[in-house]
Amino acid sequence: MVRQILLWLSKLGFIKIRLHRQPTNIKQVTICRQNARWYAVIACDTKPIFRFVHSNRSVRIDVGITKFVYDSDNHFADNPLFRTRMSKPLCRAQRKLCRRQKGSKNYEKTKNWVAMLHEVIARKCKTFCIRYRVIMLTGMI
Repeated sequence: MVRQILLWLSKLGFIKIRLHRQPTNIKQVTICRQNARWYAVIACDTKPIFRFVHSNRSVRIDVGITKFVYDSDNHFADNPLFRTRMSKPLCRAQRKLCRRQKGSKNYEKTKNWVAMLHEVIARKCKTFCIRYRVIMLTGMI
């Protein structure tokens, strides 16, 4: 659920933002710019989502190359190979970038495109790791 609301910033006034979660007890707001996009990072006091249960059971986890992860219960996850899949568009964009004249408007546009592709790859990797961690912690596999 993404809603359009207004955020008030001093010296800037009201700006539209996309709110993904309802913030409670806001402590700090940081405005940052990444790849020609502006982000508002809101730091809040929250209660922990997960309640960890202390148990005597231990699991050995091994990180591999062909498989992303193995554990001692013979479960494994395939390596998603995000960088391999995205290498063709990334190489193409980097080739375009090296042919542009530094300082030109087209160079800046292509540079933002390359940065956006790197961001997409990083976001996919991070999302995969978070989802797999949640699956491991809840014992769904």
